[in-house]
Amino acid sequence: MPRWVMACGLLLLAWALGFGLVALHVAWLLVPIAWLSVAALLRVGESLLDRLIAGALVITGFVMAAGLVFSVWPWGLDPAPVAGVTLSAVVLAGVLSGRRPRLPRPQWRDAVPVGASLVITTLAALPYLRATDFAGVLGAMMSGEDSSRHASLVDQIRDIGAYTFIHPRMTSDILNPGMSDYPQGWHLVAAIIENLLTSTTRLGSGENGIVLLVVLMLATFFALMLVVTWGAGRVAGPRRSPGAYLLIVLGAGWLAAWSELVRTMVYTYPAEMACLAFLGALVVAVVRPAVKVRDQIVLIAALTIGVGSTYYLFLPIAVVIAVGGVIMDRRRMRRVPFSVAAGVLVAGLSAAQAAAAVVLGKRDEQIAVGALGDIRPIEIALFALLIIAGVVLGRRRPAWRRYAVPLVTALAAAVGILLYQVLSGGDPGYYFGKMLHVVVLVLILGVAAVGEVAGPALRRLSSRPRVRTTAAVGVLAVFAVGQIVFGIPSLTDFPWLTSQAAAKTGLPSQARTIVAVHRACPTDPDRPTVVFFSDPEQRYGYSESIFLAALQRQAGRGYRVAYSLPWSSVEKRADAIVRRATKPVRIVVGDEGARAALATALRASPERAANVELVDLAAITTSGQCQTVAP
Repeated sequence: MPRWVMACGLLLLAWALGFGLVALHVAWLLVPIAWLSVAALLRVGESLLDRLIAGALVITGFVMAAGLVFSVWPWGLDPAPVAGVTLSAVVLAGVLSGRRPRLPRPQWRDAVPVGASLVITTLAALPYLRATDFAGVLGAMMSGEDSSRHASLVDQIRDIGAYTFIHPRMTSDILNPGMSDYPQGWHLVAAIIENLLTSTTRLGSGENGIVLLVVLMLATFFALMLVVTWGAGRVAGPRRSPGAYLLIVLGAGWLAAWSELVRTMVYTYPAEMACLAFLGALVVAVVRPAVKVRDQIVLIAALTIGVGSTYYLFLPIAVVIAVGGVIMDRRRMRRVPFSVAAGVLVAGLSAAQAAAAVVLGKRDEQIAVGALGDIRPIEIALFALLIIAGVVLGRRRPAWRRYAVPLVTALAAAVGILLYQVLSGGDPGYYFGKMLHVVVLVLILGVAAVGEVAGPALRRLSSRPRVRTTAAVGVLAVFAVGQIVFGIPSLTDFPWLTSQAAAKTGLPSQARTIVAVHRACPTDPDRPTVVFFSDPEQRYGYSESIFLAALQRQAGRGYRVAYSLPWSSVEKRADAIVRRATKPVRIVVGDEGARAALATALRASPERAANVELVDLAAITTSGQCQTVAP
């Protein structure tokens, strides 16, 4: 059969499959179908896990790039055409490459990184797993206020069927203005997955959307931990003994579990989690490149796109690492100049849109921000041992010389941000902490360097490899169990994983208030709802207001009366809310102090009285009635 006939038949089958599964309301099956198909066509690594991880990252990265097309074609993110195009791209890749789909057999080594990552993710997910109702899930998610804005961004992308920075005038009441130019690759993929799960682009229940967001955040955190544990074993090299491989992977998992990387899950930073996963895989791809040069180009391009589409700050690091990898492979790259040009063009398109969003949104000015940052000198000092080990080995081993490129790049980026913040007149802060996350990630991926340097000393202690490995794994297990059970201090100044597992980071009482108000007071499309308390310890109801707005999909309409309000006193905050009520607003009054402050503010601005509706929170919590009260 001629190749073009086979290609046409497969393309028809791809589109029929896409539309058929959507019509049967099982469109979610397209996710594993596309993932396994891409993994079966790639020739990256030797094991099944190598192919599966590469396949997932490649298809995710290119879907983020395809989002630029989905944002301007007439069908938006409709699941059927999106599925048809995605499967068609997979078919064309298989036909043009002439490869037959093939996956290696599973091995025991594949299970080690997966098992270690599942354990870490399960500990991080315990607050959600313990939840008995939606309020429990919401309370656990409220450990980081960013999750409210991420939920709104996913809903907004689903609503307009496009990246919001491409159609800024189409943003509605769903999204607050500060998120329209935020990096949205992760959110676009989340929106597509939700469309596939529901087989529609219509927004459903706000509660179901929040639950799905939590599931996707946990899946992203698992992907990050998997890249770290799998990547450490792959960077170490394929010729490791079973005991050495086990020790390297478990050691990397232990370091990751008690490092600052867990903060990304506790504070709900899904975009940064996804970006770190792409960046970690890029480090692995440069240190241990694919045998087939075209696969290497595809992998580097997809990973660079993923970084640029999920977190703009890390894109320069990714570009330097990717270019460094291409330069080190320049002899192979010369054989396929057109493939190199195509990869550079596709990756450059992602970099261009990221750079445009940074400049147009003036996000470059935020780099000097020094607030909300945390520096972990203990963690960095311990990981500095890896740098020393890498330098010692780099003189004689090609893999460690390649590893020096991402290591030096990450360190230089962190020092650059540090100097910029200090010279701008501030203290090292928020974005310096983000750069430390990159440094920690790169150092954990090189954890095998310590074993290389310490190997001769360990051999003097015992001539039996099994004894050495068993002793090392035993010591590691004791430390891990001690940290989980007894709360032994972690490598950081704060044990993030222990606190998360013990549910010390959520806001359960605030979540119950939000759910009670949401279910008692019907959502009014013309009247956003905010919660107001007089107690500064309750942050005047700020957390309740922004999460309620996300749940009711009114973050944009309620932005003026929820954000950037005074924190100095309840009177000034109440006055600011009333003065900003140029349009109708519903205020849920949490206590008598709040009611008195609002009454004073309304007497000072009587022209706003017609726009303000006051609701008693006590009536909601006791009787479930949304009762309007007089000031």
